[in-house]
Amino acid sequence: MNKEQDISAEMLRALVSYETATGVFCWRSSAGGVMPGSVAGNLNSNGYMVLGLVGTKYRQHRLAWLYVHGVWPNGTIDHIDGNRKNNALSNLRDVPQQLNNQNQVRPGRANTSGYLGVYWSERLKGYVGQVRVDGKKKRRGPYKTPERAHQAYIELKRIHHEGCTL
Repeated sequence: MNKEQDISAEMLRALVSYETATGVFCWRSSAGGVMPGSVAGNLNSNGYMVLGLVGTKYRQHRLAWLYVHGVWPNGTIDHIDGNRKNNALSNLRDVPQQLNNQNQVRPGRANTSGYLGVYWSERLKGYVGQVRVDGKKKRRGPYKTPERAHQAYIELKRIHHEGCTL
């Protein structure tokens, strides 16, 4: 059974309040040692705010969508600014997973240039900016600096990734 079927918008609204401007949930009543009005939830090991309800932990960005719209999101809830703790409604959008993947704001662990979308090409003896579009690589470069390659990456991203927020 899908855990999201365990809680409805009405049940959620009865248990907690949600402030759309800040993204903060607060308890409506006291239970288990919490006072009404106290902040609900905590940070999980993946950097997301979570909230335990009816014996299940839910990611707060998905609960925020349910709270406001009355239905669970169809796709992935994307944090537009890349900050997993920022659950303000203006920072959340319901998008397909592929679009969400396009909205990375920091380089991955394997990146050695220090810049998102940039790598050093030994063959070209320079830095290259690269995005993937439908499984194909689109590149610009080489450039002498990773900063310039990153600018080229952002330009490519804005052209080819509709979900780009950079």
